[in-house]
Amino acid sequence: MSKYNLELEYVIPDVDINEDELQEIICEANHIIKNKDSDPETLLWAYVKKGQAIQESKNIDIEKSKPYFTKALKMCPDMLPALLGMGRIYESSYSKCQDDKKAFAYYNQAVNIMPNYPASYLELVRLYDQDDEERIVNCTKAISLKPDYAVAFWRRGYAHSFRGESDQAIADYTEAIRLKPNWSFMYNLRGNVYNYEKGDFDKAIADYTESIHINPDFSYNYKDRGYAYDKKGNKDDAITDFLHFINVGWEEGFEYRFGRKNTREHYESHYFKSDSIQDEINSDKQNMENKKAIENYNSILSVNPGDKYSLKKRAELYVQVEEYDLAIVDYSELLRLVEVSLVEISDKLESDVIELDAIIAYEKRGIVWHYKGEIDKAIADLSDSIYLSLKQECGGLGIYLHRSSLYAEKGEYDKAIMDIATGFRFYFPPGLVPYAFADRGLYYNRIGNYSKAIKDCTEAIRIMPDFSAAYRDRGEAYIGKHQYKKAIKDLDEAIRLDNQNASAYYFRGEAYRLSRKYKNALADYDEALKIEPDFIETIQKRELVYNKIT
Repeated sequence: MSKYNLELEYVIPDVDINEDELQEIICEANHIIKNKDSDPETLLWAYVKKGQAIQESKNIDIEKSKPYFTKALKMCPDMLPALLGMGRIYESSYSKCQDDKKAFAYYNQAVNIMPNYPASYLELVRLYDQDDEERIVNCTKAISLKPDYAVAFWRRGYAHSFRGESDQAIADYTEAIRLKPNWSFMYNLRGNVYNYEKGDFDKAIADYTESIHINPDFSYNYKDRGYAYDKKGNKDDAITDFLHFINVGWEEGFEYRFGRKNTREHYESHYFKSDSIQDEINSDKQNMENKKAIENYNSILSVNPGDKYSLKKRAELYVQVEEYDLAIVDYSELLRLVEVSLVEISDKLESDVIELDAIIAYEKRGIVWHYKGEIDKAIADLSDSIYLSLKQECGGLGIYLHRSSLYAEKGEYDKAIMDIATGFRFYFPPGLVPYAFADRGLYYNRIGNYSKAIKDCTEAIRIMPDFSAAYRDRGEAYIGKHQYKKAIKDLDEAIRLDNQNASAYYFRGEAYRLSRKYKNALADYDEALKIEPDFIETIQKRELVYNKIT
């Protein structure tokens, strides 16, 4: 059967179809569209097929599919695949015109036209405003209509995993693997459940190994398998996998976390022993080494001003010695050079490699703008980094978390919440997940949605039981719901885990004050002020309670 005749709404790129085959579909559709003798039905499907193939392609922006779905819907307003295609344009984080309300309208229209069309329910699953229970319901409906719908099993397994339902997640991932045995990503996801939720490290290692066998270039398999080896006490294999992850994958991310020396001794000492790499960076000795390194890069760049690697490294050093203006100059020059290189390079692979420099430069320049207090400029740079990383299919939770914190600083909590929801939809470092839930819980507190705040903080605590900030934020949410006993219990735990948490004392003081236990409240306000003497809210509330007592 010709690939053109596939139901493209059900295919999995790189599993059922490859990039060359997608281009063949586009060429065949172009031939039909250009043929003036094509009958209306054939022409209608050509528009749809071309739009779908563009959306599945890694090399074409998703917005470029819009004219073809628009033409299809003009010919047939009830054309289901075209409605779903339009929904994906507005739903996709890859799209510059993302609009969840428009996406939902198209998906909902498709469901209303044909309630028994499986793909419609699965598209609804991808929207932000669905909670995990709704996702499970929609996936189950899609599976009931199409029992071999591997993607529906994947999505339902993902939702089960977020709800802490590990066995159900494993069962769904296992069925997806049975249906699509060459789908390497499923082995990785099932391995993550074994690794991070069940603690069954042998099964996790087996799944990661199988995923690597199918797709050796998926670098996160090495990182995740390294964690599993580490938990088993197999340090040598763990370090080997971590170093392989560096070499094939996220080198920049690991340099930022672990330092610059790519040696076994360095990772052994820092990954397995050190809790505070920042202390080393801030030491006088390190500062002297950094300044000497800057002089070396100055010499290199005086001879070769276009050396992108030296510019990048010098910018990083400027950040470490807090010369932020100079770092911004270097990152800006690096971005200019990248733009020039992209114009000159026609090779796709080489272009992708060069574009990675831009992703990193935008992100790091955004971080420097944040250090300088230039929040809008920081958001703009992080947004550019996100857009390019999505094109390269290397989006992750970390950068969304960072941008969400910037939106929160501006008081734009809806955008902050949206960023975290977006980050959850991509493969992400599992260690960031509890922080993402806790941050979103905090933002829900700020907009007064205490029920959702409690739900997110509870999930953060489930994943990381010793997470003091999550107990504090859930305690704050319970105060918002006037459940003061629950609030005090959570804040007791927050303080037990971190007795230097000034805001935990403050909120427990608030719970006591609202419970009319003024002496207890006063004692907590005093403890908070010992830690943060300039805590304005605490000073004000202490004065209020003190006046009541006296």
